[in-house]
Amino acid sequence: MTSKGQFTLPASVRKAMSLRKQGDKLVLDFSPTKKQATLSKPISFEDIQARAKMYIKPGTVPLQDVDALYGKREPRL
Repeated sequence: MTSKGQFTLPASVRKAMSLRKQGDKLVLDFSPTKKQATLSKPISFEDIQARAKMYIKPGTVPLQDVDALYGKREPRL
């Protein structure tokens, strides 16, 4: 750690966390009782999209008009 409190993440850690460019974000959580810090990469919208695609069947047409969908359905009683 430098005199300014900065530290360097080893290249192997940056690679494992998919940190490739300047400006990539990290979250540092600190537990004072345990005196333990946890470093994590926040999930991006692109990561969420990629995970969601695993559950979508090929050929599925995305829903674009929710109002039209509910207008076609029979009302629930």
